[in-house]
Amino acid sequence: MDIFRDEILNDTKKFLAMARCVKKPFELVGESYKRPLIKEQEEKVATWYNRKNLAVMVTSNHIEDVLNSDLPKKLVKGFKQLIPLYDYLMRVEMIKSITTL
Repeated sequence: MDIFRDEILNDTKKFLAMARCVKKPFELVGESYKRPLIKEQEEKVATWYNRKNLAVMVTSNHIEDVLNSDLPKKLVKGFKQLIPLYDYLMRVEMIKSITTL
């Protein structure tokens, strides 16, 4: 998460552009620190920056959503929507692997 946070600070505009992909039906989840790591940080950044861990997920109380024949199409659409996040996280992992050599 440290490298993730560093990347947010290195290019906040690029990060915010990527973060726009996490919208309905997805939501950002994960445990946050009780106190902000950086005071007076913009809320759009802080909601990501202050996480101990993070995930994006879709929640539904309707079992028929899972049993519907449209589920594969919805999954494909959802994964395509999250490609910018995936690419960003893969870049962070690449930086992590380079710095640990």
